[in-house]
Amino acid sequence: MSLLFRSAALAATLVAASPIGAAAQTAEKVSFGQVSPTATGWPGIVARAKGFFAEAGIEWDVVSIGVSPGQQAVASGSINIMHNTCNAVVAFIEKGGTGARLAMATMSPHPGVLVAKKGMQSAAELKGKVIGTSSIQSGSTIALKRLLKAKGLGDSDYDLVAGQGTAQIYQGLQGGALDAVWLVPPQSIAAAEAGFAILGKFSDVAPKFMFTCLAANDAWLKSHPELARKFAAAWLKGVTWLYDASNRDEAAKLLADALKVTPAVAAKTYDDLIAHPPGNFPRDGRVDLDMLRGTMEIMVEGKEIAAMPQGDLRRFIDDTMLGGSK
Repeated sequence: MSLLFRSAALAATLVAASPIGAAAQTAEKVSFGQVSPTATGWPGIVARAKGFFAEAGIEWDVVSIGVSPGQQAVASGSINIMHNTCNAVVAFIEKGGTGARLAMATMSPHPGVLVAKKGMQSAAELKGKVIGTSSIQSGSTIALKRLLKAKGLGDSDYDLVAGQGTAQIYQGLQGGALDAVWLVPPQSIAAAEAGFAILGKFSDVAPKFMFTCLAANDAWLKSHPELARKFAAAWLKGVTWLYDASNRDEAAKLLADALKVTPAVAAKTYDDLIAHPPGNFPRDGRVDLDMLRGTMEIMVEGKEIAAMPQGDLRRFIDDTMLGGSK
């Protein structure tokens, strides 16, 4: 055996025997659905890039899927975890859906902003115009309507049309088919950088609206409770890392690379979501019952659910991922 061959074999043996090699050999796949790549998934981006998932023996397998199809997929067990709007999970359960519940809160409150065509100075200019949203009957649309009402516009003052998601409605704005849309960072920041008008933010009119949560499949949680807890711990380690101001530049680069936005937009996203209003990413991942109640009130207002759910709201939650027993 040549010296070169023996050296290569020895190197391979050392890698296999090392903790990294062992972690790679024993990594368990966690299938993870997301509606679209946005800053709401930043902790996961960090957890993968910094090796937090790998250290926990997890292979993070991500697929983009729509709000309703994603909820159906996680409920059926096709995917283990769905990163969805919190209201979509609540609506699914309240309408009789089973198989998945709220497992973690990932962003709260809703960071949506109203973005209009270039040159517009106020929401009053949207009278008689076409405004895009992701779904006509949804909590986000009610927050949008609340914001427009606060700006002096009633429901009959504009035409509301639904698209596939924020990326698609933003394209409608860029192409001129829509006069205004709601967006979340970093897309909202990119729009502002491109000269589109920012006319208000959801948090002004819906401060208790949870935006995104993780919904986990019931059967998977029961059969893989330790894996679920390791996933949550790695995700929350990503949150903690993000809140360390010394990581700002690296965090911005990770987001810019993952979402294909400019470094300036990524840095502004960090400042808007993390630096100035600390708390957008819940540090403990717990679903706050007061925020959940506020979200449900908005859902009732928007006719996403027929009436305010009665009884203990914790029935919508399974906190196994966070060490709970429910």
